[in-house]
Amino acid sequence: MLDERSYTLLKTITQHRHVTKPEVLRIMEVSERQFGYDFDKLNYALKNMKLPPIQLKNNRFILEDTLIKAVKSGELYDINPALVTISKEDRVYLLYLYTFIRKEPVSNFHYQSFLGVSKNTALEDVKRTKEICKEWNLKMVYTRKDGYYLIGDEFDKRRLAIYAVTILLDSPFGNELITLPLNDWGYKNLYEETEKIFTEIVEKHSITLVKSRKNEILSFLTYLRARIKRGNLRFPDYQQHIIERQNVFPAGKEMAEIFFGKEAISEQYFVTLMLLISMHEQEYNNVLMEQLADRIIEEFERVTLLPLDNREDLKKSLYDHLVPAFFRISFKIPLVNPLINRIKEEYPELFEFVKMALSPLSMWTGQ
Repeated sequence: MLDERSYTLLKTITQHRHVTKPEVLRIMEVSERQFGYDFDKLNYALKNMKLPPIQLKNNRFILEDTLIKAVKSGELYDINPALVTISKEDRVYLLYLYTFIRKEPVSNFHYQSFLGVSKNTALEDVKRTKEICKEWNLKMVYTRKDGYYLIGDEFDKRRLAIYAVTILLDSPFGNELITLPLNDWGYKNLYEETEKIFTEIVEKHSITLVKSRKNEILSFLTYLRARIKRGNLRFPDYQQHIIERQNVFPAGKEMAEIFFGKEAISEQYFVTLMLLISMHEQEYNNVLMEQLADRIIEEFERVTLLPLDNREDLKKSLYDHLVPAFFRISFKIPLVNPLINRIKEEYPELFEFVKMALSPLSMWTGQ
């Protein structure tokens, strides 16, 4: 069976056709021994898929025509849970998303079949999923009539779904893993359809998105469209007023009407919020955010006693981050940053200075 490292090796070799073995060792940061183990495991998996193995001669990889055709068709990257080893951390978030978009009552057998695991492993995964749900103020419960389902506030269910999507996309299997629950419930082409509509509206309204966030939001919106029962979503009047004042509201409204129908008013605010947390601001279009950027810089200079050079460049860069950050923090939309611990360890003093300098943002968001 393929694990995450041997799957990464497969993608590295097949997507960079002229890559050499020394280059692979450097790219993947593995030893000769680890490479040998992963390479053998990869070829064993290819054999099980009725595909010719990858040969290695003079540090160069040789792929037969049959394998090249499988690569070009994309079938090589369609993950079959029975042939790959999905980490237990990823399985938890896959189970959550699988339940999030369920079409019918879900039993433990569904989970076994979906992930290609034993009954005991599925039960253990369910137990961990319940623990994760509890951390997000949710409950995952089971009844004989309704199977496994989620209980809790609709916004919390969506927050955890966004978090699950982000975690999965950050794994080595990434884009392949995120499609598994969708494909299993019969939504094989829904992502492409969502992407087409999304892109057309974004371009029509001249919206620039942060590249790393686009895939996350697209994947999540696809899951939201797949979800038959979307729950009772409410935005207080003051939140509606804030969102309506944003330049992207017409785009969010148009997108929500296409995705969920004109009667789904609350989805107009939610989709706009998804755009706001993914945007890259081109100009100073928000006076309050521009003032906030100034206050943060002034606070940083005050606590560090250091005047900053290139202040205007810093202000523009900070402003670009502030607009999506403000809405993400205000509405408690999760953000996964794999570098957090490394930053804290390598730059502890700077981290504390920045934390103090961001006190104006804390005051504005109440977080």
